[in-house]
Formats: sequence, C-alpha cells, structure tokens
Amino acid sequence: MTVINTCVSENILINGYQKFCYSFSKILLVILLFPFVYFYSKKYQKKFLAFCFCYQKKGKLQVDNKQEIDINSFEYHNYDCQSKNLKQYGYPINWKQENYQEFIIKNDNNQDISCLTVTQKKQSKKWVIGFHGWTENKYLALRLVSWFYQQGYNILTFDSVAHGKSYGQYSDIGLTCAENINCLINWIKNNQEVTSIGLIGNSMGAATINYYLLNYASSKEITWAIIDSGFTNLLVQFRYVMQYRYQKPWWLISNRLAKRYQKFTNSNIKKYDLLKKSKSGFKIPILLIHGKKDDFVPFFMANIIHNYQIKLDYQNYDYLFLNNIGHIETLPNAYHNYINKIKIFINNHETKKAEIGKEEIWN
Repeated sequence: MTVINTCVSENILINGYQKFCYSFSKILLVILLFPFVYFYSKKYQKKFLAFCFCYQKKGKLQVDNKQEIDINSFEYHNYDCQSKNLKQYGYPINWKQENYQEFIIKNDNNQDISCLTVTQKKQSKKWVIGFHGWTENKYLALRLVSWFYQQGYNILTFDSVAHGKSYGQYSDIGLTCAENINCLINWIKNNQEVTSIGLIGNSMGAATINYYLLNYASSKEITWAIIDSGFTNLLVQFRYVMQYRYQKPWWLISNRLAKRYQKFTNSNIKKYDLLKKSKSGFKIPILLIHGKKDDFVPFFMANIIHNYQIKLDYQNYDYLFLNNIGHIETLPNAYHNYINKIKIFINNHETKKAEIGKEEIWN
C-alpha cells in the first residue's frame, strides 16, 4: 500500500516533529486563509478517512495473481513471511504442528477479542504477547513472536479493534485497543502458570503498547516491552501522512480532523499523545526500535522520546536505531542486529526479574 507519494528529506524524518505542530505563524495562516482551510480540509479529510478505514478484515485475498488465501489464517502468515524473505531465518514455523488454539475473549464491555495462543509442548511459564500493525491481524503478528517461541516462550496474538475477527467497524489506530490489554493478561494469569509476560509490537501495535504502559498497566504485570516503529502522537502522525500523501501543507487540510475522526470511532485521538508521560521515564524496561529511513512513521517519532530518556540516564530504557531501514523493515533487513539486541535486552531483564522474585520469596 502506497502511503507517502513523495520523497521526504532526511532532516524532516529525523528532526521534524515540531514542524507538524501549530506555531504562531501557522495559526495566523489558518485565520487569514480560513475559507480555503475549511474547503480543503473537508475535501482531503474525506479522502483520508476512507484511506484509514477501508482495508480488508476477512475473506479471501488473491496473491501472486492466482492463489486465493484466507486473510485470517496461517497460510496468510506463511505468504507474508515468504514475501519478506524470512525463510532464510527459519520463518515461518509450521504452527499447525504446534499446540495452537484460536478463541474469543470478552472485554469489560462484553465485546469479542479474537485471540490465538501457541503453547510449548514442554511446559513453560514465560509468555509474550504480539501486537500487529494497522490493517494486519493476529496471524501476521506471528512473525514478531516466532523467535520467542523458538526460545521457549508461550505466545498470544490477537486482533486489534476493527481488525480481523475482533469487534469494531472503524479503527482508532490502537487507542481503544489499549483498554483491552489487561483482559488478555488476566486470561493468561487465570489459565496458566506465569513467571514473566513480555510485550512486542510494531507500528500501530508499538504505539498501543506504549499507550497501555503509560495509562493502564501495572508495572508488576509486565517484565519488558519491545516497541518497533511506533508513533508517539497520532494527530501529528496524521498531519505528517496527509501532507506527504496529498502534497498540501498539513495546516491547510487537517482543520478539525480530530472531531471528524471521532464521529466514526467515538474516541478522542488528541489523547493519543505519548510524550507527556514518557518525559518521566518508563516504569518497566523498554527496547525502542526504529529505522532512520522510515517515511511512514517517521524516525522523529522515536527520536523525540529517545531524547527524553537520555536526560533520565537511560533508566529502564534501551534502543536500536538503524540507518537505511524503512518502516518495520528491521526484522527482514537487519535481522542479526535486531535479534542480537533483543537477546541482550531480554536476558538482562528476565534475569533481573528472577532475582527480584527470589528476594521477595526470601524476605
């Protein structure tokens, strides 16, 4: 799917966050040119909302101009791995030979969350939850957790709101989904023996994790989280995409965008701002991953959080930033760097978790 219709400068990708926020001059331009702002905003937001909401959630998908596969299936995951050339790294696993189960969990509002678990044949008390990206589903999230399964973790993936078989017609790009994460964690705790739970997500899934950790999570429940190519402010993300998708200044075409979006999703995307709380640091260990050539969720989204963490002396924080890597390309195009960094990060914090557990028992 083509999202950005032009080349974005390196300076914008790395340091452009403030360019998509209102300044005095931009506010003045909006006031002076308001008739044009009103007209163009209405015109281009209609296109943009259709772009955000119109994607396939179920049914058959034609691939390679001939074969049709179910979009909610292991076969779709296999196709995704092949298209990303992940076979050389041992992907995909033949999940149908493993202890898998697809089922429904009800959230606090009695709405369906479609889940998939794969448990180890030899009992394991370690779990990882995979969060997929926008327009994807729980089967495509398997590529994020495959390495962890090979390391002895049980895995759980799920369809985000308005994706796959979960409830919802219009996606708010993971905002509402964050409210459901405790339901998934409670399901694991109520049905399994658990010593650790990790979270990993990319793109929308990464932002969902971040929003969840800053607003809903208890630090005792989660051992670590890996955030790959996520945005930090959804409204800024939308303005960026609109500017480079439609070749118009964002302030000219995004007036009242949050209000129009809320009519469909019933959620206030202005709340989807992860910067304010992240200034005080993360409560659990975070590994932040981003490619510097990402022109969909630009690298400045990670860079601005990174700069806050530097001031906090990297407490509960580590990062992997890679040159010449685009959106969610770290796994297929920088695999060894990606996995080696994850190994170090996981080993450090799983060990710390175990040591803390021993101290609590001793005391």
